Amino acid sequence: MILFVVNDAGPAKYLSYIAQSLKNEKYKCIVSDISKKVFSNININCLDSIDNFDTKDIDIIVTGTCLNDGIDKEAVRIGKKEGIKTISIIEHWSLYKKRFELNGQYMYPDMIFVNDNKAKEEAEGDGLPGDKLHIVGNPVLENMTRNDYTNNVELEWRDSFGFGKRRKIITFISENFKDDFQENSPEFQGFDEFDVLNDIFEALNDESILIVKLHPAENRNKYDFLTKNSNIFVVGDTDINKLIEFSDILIGMGSMLLMEASIIKNTVYSYRPNEKIEFIGNKNGMVKKIHNKMELKEQLSNYEIENFSVTNNIFSGSTRNIVNLIQKSL
Repeated sequence: MILFVVNDAGPAKYLSYIAQSLKNEKYKCIVSDISKKVFSNININCLDSIDNFDTKDIDIIVTGTCLNDGIDKEAVRIGKKEGIKTISIIEHWSLYKKRFELNGQYMYPDMIFVNDNKAKEEAEGDGLPGDKLHIVGNPVLENMTRNDYTNNVELEWRDSFGFGKRRKIITFISENFKDDFQENSPEFQGFDEFDVLNDIFEALNDESILIVKLHPAENRNKYDFLTKNSNIFVVGDTDINKLIEFSDILIGMGSMLLMEASIIKNTVYSYRPNEKIEFIGNKNGMVKKIHNKMELKEQLSNYEIENFSVTNNIFSGSTRNIVNLIQKSL
């Protein structure tokens, strides 16, 4: 039996595609409160605690990875203690080694799945053991496709927020940079989400609507100070596909959601003032880069929508690759 264990929402989305693709293998899931909804949306029931679970029928443990302490790290520890094979996935291109730190020590699973050659190269450079790294692709990016929403669907979506069909929608993809990459830490990025939001405010005109999309780990009250502005909407749990399709512009810092959106939309940008570490989405050309305040104002005012085709998606076949490797490991 396969045991999936995942703490964060991003890895949960990745592993949900794998779970759905397993036809003959039995599996169980243990998830955190943050990632539970990803699996419940596809009717997969999960346990919500890793404490005292029975390992006797478990042949392999497949986990996500997270930057802070989480149940996926604890699952790897248990797997190694019980002699169960362990696999961890890294769905992003960042902070590779930190994902395996637990109580001041580094603990690696038997196999680590990464997205591409660049991820493998960076992971090795960050200190991960090369013999454990396997390039498999990314099932989330593989499965990004456009939806043929009707005009009525878009109007209903706009009406749910209370703004008209002609107003430009700019969506900011928030992340918890201020807490996760603190100013005095080696991981400090050179900016945080409040720096970026402030510059976006200054660049907006009165005709635009700003939607702030919270990261699943962010507190809903974080942006309460924005609610006095009738042109700003803060959303947490929402239909991501509609948000991507109906936003005129999406802008963020280093979220995987930017890379997902860039597969089906060309008005996707990252803005990272005074950045110390370049975003992979800019490195590989998937996400357009805004360099400064002047360029930010220009891009938020002038943009062009192009039709996109995902027929040449470089991540095609990712799900099959991952399922095959897991099955061979059983």
